[in-house]
Amino acid sequence: GKMGHALVFDLIRSPKVEQVVVADREVARVEHLRHTLIDEKIIPVELDATDEQFVGELMQKADVTVSCLPFHKNYD
Repeated sequence: GKMGHALVFDLIRSPKVEQVVVADREVARVEHLRHTLIDEKIIPVELDATDEQFVGELMQKADVTVSCLPFHKNYD
């Protein structure tokens, strides 16, 4: 959504950020974002947010995690 787009836009412009993993259940949305913003820092990942094991594994690889999901779908 718009909040995620704005977040990615700001992050990729920081020289301290090496990569931004953007996860969505429809990876085509992330590919579109990557194409729109034209930045190799964006790493698209297909993600079902109900798959807690995969979400946990993905989060363990990150320094920072930001959720743009509706509050009732946030990871515990």
